Amino acid sequence: MTMPSNFKIINTYECPKCGSSINVIKSTFKGKEITVDKCLECENISLEKECTSYYNEREARKLEELFNKYSVVTSDIEAATFSNYEPKNDDQRKAKNGAIWYADNFNDLNKGFHSLLFQGSYGLGKSHLAKAICEAVKQKRVSAIFINVPELLNIIKGTFNRNAKTSENELLEALNKAKLLVLDDIGAEYVKSEGAESWAADKLFQIANSRVNKPTIYTTNYNSADLTKKYGAHGGRIVSRMMQGTKVIKFSGDDHRMKGF
Repeated sequence: MTMPSNFKIINTYECPKCGSSINVIKSTFKGKEITVDKCLECENISLEKECTSYYNEREARKLEELFNKYSVVTSDIEAATFSNYEPKNDDQRKAKNGAIWYADNFNDLNKGFHSLLFQGSYGLGKSHLAKAICEAVKQKRVSAIFINVPELLNIIKGTFNRNAKTSENELLEALNKAKLLVLDDIGAEYVKSEGAESWAADKLFQIANSRVNKPTIYTTNYNSADLTKKYGAHGGRIVSRMMQGTKVIKFSGDDHRMKGF
């Protein structure tokens, strides 16, 4: 390489960190002598690390903002993790182990299923474990939304107001695009006439249909027959979409919330 006339290589040595060859350059600037003795390769590596760190932090903020904007979590499971879930029987221990496995293997779900359905009576920890999975996969930089279905339907109704901050299309698009969606407490919402066409059934079918072949966790107190009956003409189709590529994990036992009552 040809150096400008006011630049001179006065020494060359090997960088002790990366092994690159370093030129020690002396130059004159405004009458002052300047010696440059830096490893450009090490500087590039350091800059790359800083850029990667900034990118990771930015992506983490974006994921957290997405979760906070669209998730609806009941107060009793806001702090839910795997470590603070205490199984009371074999079914619950199997459920916890299955939930941990799902979170650990989320980026490599190739065991014949990509989604989970937690089914059983109330107060057994279905929502707790679903929220714990959500928190665990967020640590893998996975976009996740946890939303309570009765509250979701109320929010959709609220979008009909002209002053609503979020449109129905924006909300449904977010639910569709999230890498993991948790639909908590399906069937708990009020349906004016069970077994008949309903607005709630229309929306749930639309959402369930958009999640086909996408990792989704459903929790419900209902069995498939009762859900089908509840949603009338849409019932069979909703259940069919929910069950596509989904592993069922059943919960049994006594209501955890009634401990000591």
